[in-house]
This record gives sequence, C-alpha cells and structure tokens, in this order.
Amino acid sequence: NIEDAQIFYIEEPQEVFFLDTDKLKTFNKVPELTETLIINDMKLLEAMKNRYIPIYDKKSKKILFTKEEYDKFRSKMSGLKEYNAGNFIFSDNLYFSELDYYLERIDENRVVVDQCRKPIYDEIKRIINECELSLTYGCNSGGDVELVEAGSTSRYTNIPSDIKKKWDFDFTIRFDPDKTWEIKEALETKLKADGHITRTSKFKVRLVDVSIPGLNDKIDLDFSLTPQKEVYLSTEDAINEKLNNIKMQDEDKYRLVIANIMYAKDLLKKNGAYKPSRGILDGDRQNGGLGGVGIENMILQNGGSFIDASIEFLECAEGKEFIEFEKQYVLMDFGCNHVEKSKQRWPYDNFVVNNMRYLGFNKMKDILENFIMGIKKEKAKQS
Repeated sequence: NIEDAQIFYIEEPQEVFFLDTDKLKTFNKVPELTETLIINDMKLLEAMKNRYIPIYDKKSKKILFTKEEYDKFRSKMSGLKEYNAGNFIFSDNLYFSELDYYLERIDENRVVVDQCRKPIYDEIKRIINECELSLTYGCNSGGDVELVEAGSTSRYTNIPSDIKKKWDFDFTIRFDPDKTWEIKEALETKLKADGHITRTSKFKVRLVDVSIPGLNDKIDLDFSLTPQKEVYLSTEDAINEKLNNIKMQDEDKYRLVIANIMYAKDLLKKNGAYKPSRGILDGDRQNGGLGGVGIENMILQNGGSFIDASIEFLECAEGKEFIEFEKQYVLMDFGCNHVEKSKQRWPYDNFVVNNMRYLGFNKMKDILENFIMGIKKEKAKQS
C-alpha cells in the first residue's frame, strides 16, 4: 500500500517509519493541499512523540521536515506536560495599553460565568437523570453521560463584553453509542427553548433562547454529541493544561495572557473575521476565520502574545494567496476533537485548513496589519 501511495517516508539510520494513511482525515476541499496535510500530520505525530526523524520526499529525496522546524513545533507545545514539553515559554510582548480594559474585567467575568454555570449544569443533570442515567462533569469523569464544557466560558477566555449580552454555552456530551437518540431527544424536547432549534444532526444540537431555572436571562446552548468514551487528551484539556501551567508559574502573566486572548477575540469578532467556516450556517462561508479555539491556540503557541502571533501570521501571509498560506502556516490542535474522534477520523484540527477561508484570511491580514501599526505607534510615543 505504501508503495502504491507514492507519498512520503520517514527515515533515519537503520529505520523507516510509515504513517498509517488509512487513519488520516479525508479531505476533498482542494486536491493541492493533500500532500501538505499529510506532512503536517506527520510532523505533529513526531512532535507529540518527542522524537525527531527527518521527513523526505520519496521521489526527489528533498528534506521536508528539518530539525529546526521540529524544535519550533516542540516550542509551541510548551506548558503541556502530556508531551513532556516543559514549562510555558512566555513572550516578552505580553502587554500593550489596550489590554487595560480587559484586565479590569477578568475577575468580574469569572464571577458572572460561575453564577451562570451551576443552574445550567443542574438543569442538564435533571434531564439526564430523568433518562435514568448518571451524569458527571468533565472528560473521563466516569458517569453514564459525561458533560464537558467546551466553550471559552470554561476557561474564562470569553469576550468580557459578552457578560452584558445573551450567553452562549458550548458543551460536549460523551456517552455510550446505544444512548445517542435517547439523549439527543431529551435535550431537544426537555430543555425549554422559547426560540428554536437552529441546527440538529446526529452529532449536533443548537438551542436558541433557552429558559433555565435560576437564570433571569435566556441563553443559547450548543451540544456536540460524541457517542464514545475513550481516554485521550482533548482540545479543551490541552488548552487548560497550558493555562494552568501559566497560572502556576506567574499569576500576573496569566492575567496578561487571558487579556491578550480576550482582546484578540473581540477585535476579530467586531471586524467579521472570527467565526469559523464550519460554524457559518446562513452566510458566506468564505468569510470563515480561525474560531475561538483557533485564536486561543494561535496566541498560546506564540508565548501568550497577540503581538507575536500577529507578526508570525503576517510574515507567513506576505505576498501569498490563501492556498499558499494554508500550505505554509501551521496552526495545529494538540488535543483531540471529540466529534472527529467519534467519527473515527483524524482528531487533531488544523485550524487554518478546517476553519478559515479566503475572504476571512484577507480580512484578518488587514486587521492584523492595522493592529501592528498601532502597536508600533504606541512604542514610538513611549520612546
């Protein structure tokens, strides 16, 4: 099969390792990206295993993954004990004046999120218990049904201005496969949605204007249904592990990192370059951005700095069309996507390829260029 595939091999003295291409996510968007995606997945596997082996093109013998690239990949994993990547490596560019607004709202945001969370958890637990199933909180927590808060509220990285607006909570629910339809029906019929169900499929339920006992305001709820309970490091686990490591090392820098994430999300959302393509239901999907989790990873993989993340993005984007940018700018998820795992597909997201589209890319370039220009002006005034 490998010989027929004519793709790539990895070798070092007395050793050849082949990637199991049968387990790679099927990707049909643009054929020109196929080889790039396979290589990126191979690079990710090496970095997660903490073991460098050079990658060569089978035909030309050209090296496709150098030790320098591997070291950079590993540095982006800093703060993840799961991969023995050491403590988080902080950027020197964590502060700029526009962060003050967000720094002042971190504590208030945490209090309000916590106040909302308990009534929501209690109501979901009541509904699951009515199905004669036990519910526990967190991935690998052991109940018949595991409720995992997957959105930014779980990490307090939501935009703080959102506390004045309608809440949107995202959950992943893990359970045994034979309970799929029972749990899906219970969520759709027993949660009091005064609005409507805007999206429903085997793996998704979105409810609008839900009334929750104990909450004055209506909320929106997103559920990703994952009929499996395998043990793995999830997308949320990977981000939380980094944030916990950051907080353990330096509480002040932790707050700055959180503020960087809040600011970046707010800026991109206000300018229409935030929502991922796969989350756009009724608009032009070509406006897709990195999404909330993509933005968090972008910043956390650049020392917690939106400045550094913007510079890296712009340097790679310079003079490129989107298709070329997709090939060269690698922003990978270091945890597993629950839904992809349920579908038995490649579980590690590539946030650019999966979320972003060409109009969103062009918008983001303009936004980041203006942002960096503002930072330069601020530094010039200070000097």
